[in-house]
Amino acid sequence: MSPRVLFLDLDGVVIMRHKDRVKLPSGRWVRAATPENVVHLNTIIEQARPIVVVSSSWRKHHQRMFLQRTLARAGYVGWVNDVTPIHCPERARGFEIESWLSLHENVKSYVVLDDDADRGPIPEERWVRTDSLVGLTAHHAAKAINVLMAEAKAA
Repeated sequence: MSPRVLFLDLDGVVIMRHKDRVKLPSGRWVRAATPENVVHLNTIIEQARPIVVVSSSWRKHHQRMFLQRTLARAGYVGWVNDVTPIHCPERARGFEIESWLSLHENVKSYVVLDDDADRGPIPEERWVRTDSLVGLTAHHAAKAINVLMAEAKAA
């Protein structure tokens, strides 16, 4: 069976710019993932069982395990499996997702959670856009699950 893939932006989806920050053991402060948004991410993970690939700009400055811990502090039950490749800044995020997909041809079902509209070549029906001030909601989670599961039913 082909894996389902969830491409995850962080800011505006599960990390809100206006919310709390956490102090790391190193003494650095970073924005924290918000449990009220992560609970909806967990719903997607539990119901659709996708591979999670971080497409957020956070991947440019933080290793995958740091991203995993950032989400886990807010109750995330899944795993950060991979990150998308990093291209030049003027390219839309959708092109980085397309690049990742071209390296993983066995993917038949995927969805993108993002608060921006920079989807590039990604079909609109696969791009679940959140409100950057609210983040991931139950409505967005349901839509993402429907996109992921529709392909599975068709296969």
